[in-house]
Amino acid sequence: MSPYPDHLPSWNDTPTRRAITAFVEAVADEHGPAFVPPAERIAVFDNDGTLWLYGIPPERVIGSALGLDFDQDAVDDDAADVTRLVYKSTTEFLDDGPQKPIRIWSRTGRRPLLACGNANGDVPMMRFARTGERTGLRLLVLHDDADREFAYTAGAEDALDRARSHDWTVISMKNDWATVTQ
Repeated sequence: MSPYPDHLPSWNDTPTRRAITAFVEAVADEHGPAFVPPAERIAVFDNDGTLWLYGIPPERVIGSALGLDFDQDAVDDDAADVTRLVYKSTTEFLDDGPQKPIRIWSRTGRRPLLACGNANGDVPMMRFARTGERTGLRLLVLHDDADREFAYTAGAEDALDRARSHDWTVISMKNDWATVTQ
């Protein structure tokens, strides 16, 4: 019996769920060979439908962003020398594909221990979750539940091929999740 509480209550009891739980328990066991100090336990998730980072502070979110301009000529009738930041109508950077590992490193200075995505654009991020010293956990969400969400693989073909050839953990929405909320 695991000493850790059940943090995946909406999951079915499947090999995928057990693999995730075993990974988390192994890296959290301070006496085990796979132990990773808490400060190095970086997990990254694609946010275009894979997981919506609710309750996560904005300073812990890495993603695409609109550009900013510094407006030094702002006018305020009540104060002198007023400045402001103004969002531009263009994207400063698009966090997809090879940009994902670059942005992760620039914000955290670390490789993630766990990476989860659902499309080809997530492959570089998921590959980045592996080093020579440790394997990491790469999770690929397979949208295969036409009854509770919608089923598709378009845009994830390369990711699915890499998952099969590199032993990534594929999460089947249909089989692994007891509950799917939208």
